[in-house]
Amino acid sequence: MEPLKETYFSEQNLLEIGKDLQHVYPDLPIKKFNQAVTASLNDLELMQRLDQLVKACGEFLPNHFPTALNILYDYSQHLDECRFQYVFLSQYVAYYGLNYRRHSLAALADFTQYATSEFAVRYFLKQDLLSTLKIMRRWAESDNYHVRRLASEGARPKLPWSFHLTELINDPSPTLPILRTLNGDPEKYVQKSVANHLNDISKTHPDLVVNELSHWDHSDNSTRWIIERACRSLVKTSYSPALILLGIDPEVSFSISGFKLSTKEIAIGEKLQFSFELSATSHESQKLIVDYKIYYQKKSTEQKAKVFKLKSLTLAPGEKIHLKKSHDFSQRTTRTLYPGDHQISIVVNGSESKPIPFKLSEP
Repeated sequence: MEPLKETYFSEQNLLEIGKDLQHVYPDLPIKKFNQAVTASLNDLELMQRLDQLVKACGEFLPNHFPTALNILYDYSQHLDECRFQYVFLSQYVAYYGLNYRRHSLAALADFTQYATSEFAVRYFLKQDLLSTLKIMRRWAESDNYHVRRLASEGARPKLPWSFHLTELINDPSPTLPILRTLNGDPEKYVQKSVANHLNDISKTHPDLVVNELSHWDHSDNSTRWIIERACRSLVKTSYSPALILLGIDPEVSFSISGFKLSTKEIAIGEKLQFSFELSATSHESQKLIVDYKIYYQKKSTEQKAKVFKLKSLTLAPGEKIHLKKSHDFSQRTTRTLYPGDHQISIVVNGSESKPIPFKLSEP
């Protein structure tokens, strides 16, 4: 699979950006610009390539920010799709537009339809949290789902690939009005952001999240989907208030039998198959959330566990069900796999079975 840095910021893509910029800004010194954006490219990762591109724009576009911004607006008028490489537009605004808040925040709302402005808006949140959130609350009411999603995603306390917002980690309540506005959004893209935002908060303020979600409309399908996904980390840790919120009895009665793996050793790039039988031992129907946990071998001798969703179901008294799953152990950009000892277990409503060991070997 092609690395993301090549998918979005290959030499060809960067030169194409320069060509298109020169089309709307003929005074762009194209040779110098191209040299700057492609310098030491093989040594740079995704976000480093982005940073280099943005700084080249800062060097070779006009120093007067409003003039440079108008050039980027002209550039964006020729875009007909949403691609991550266009995130340089919003990042330029973050780097050079902090002293032009009104124009800059309006630009972020516009540019986010071509590539997310979630990283850029955080510079403005860091500069002035409350006044920026006030504008983002208006974004949450936008007709454009990209802008609505930005209102939630940009204000996440711990957004991946970005710096943390310490004020919101300590007190996430200022973002709750945004999430309330979006809690019934029809777009899955927005729903995922709201759920991930709340899931972030739940790791440090579980009571706040459960209390907030208890007031949402659980009968609405979109809202219910957000609630269940927002509570996923709390469910994995058997946090009783979250289980009760979801209508799940933390004190379930069940048994797991026949838990087995297809093999005790697989190579990186292969799939591990496992199966088991889940039986209800209660006299009443039970709602169960069934997950599985993999203990990954890290670069050191330690193991780190990660929980994966398997199935949500309701078992009648005495009912049995056979479940099977295949887990892919291919290398990912988000997780590096190391050969060595691993383990896998089944987790039902937060209660974990005895792990089964297996080995992961080199391809």
